[in-house]
Amino acid sequence: MTLLAGCSNDKKSGANNAGASGSAGSGGNAGNGGSAGTGGAAGNGGNGGGGGNTTPAAFQGIWKQQSAEIIIIDPANPGAIRSETVTIPPTIAAPNDGRQVDIYQEIHNDAWVTYAHYAGDSVYFKTRQPLTKAEEAYVAYGEDGTHMYQIEDGNLVDNATVPFGSVQTTSVITFAKHPGAFPPSSWPQQAVELP
Repeated sequence: MTLLAGCSNDKKSGANNAGASGSAGSGGNAGNGGSAGTGGAAGNGGNGGGGGNTTPAAFQGIWKQQSAEIIIIDPANPGAIRSETVTIPPTIAAPNDGRQVDIYQEIHNDAWVTYAHYAGDSVYFKTRQPLTKAEEAYVAYGEDGTHMYQIEDGNLVDNATVPFGSVQTTSVITFAKHPGAFPPSSWPQQAVELP
């Protein structure tokens, strides 16, 4: 957003002229206006700030898993395809100690960012996974398979393919956009970013 220039008097009057504020960079702050010389012309506007989120607008926001469709295919028996759709609860039990974990995710500057808060902890955790932009989607490759993130009907959808030996599992996870502030008011304010 470009800010309006400050008010100025005519140069002939000998009054100082205020410089125009600079344009804001994407997600950044506007630069400060240049200083005016005595009776002279205003200085140039400041440069726009850098930074911000370069993610396309449709993908922006904080997302939470809502449901998952799981499809299991056995190449040795392709006719026996198993499919099941499950609703994902707001929190899930951690596999190590059974505590409830609240998880949110977002796509930010070509990275898949996961935020997790374990019940009882005084901090929440943050991890990043690099993404590759592919036309109208983002793709991630990792030990947990291949993920393709797309927007469908206003929701974020993760199409994932995960091999388990000779069996291939495909999941379609649907995320809804979080409507409130983030982090949630029930979370601590301090984040710890994990490598």
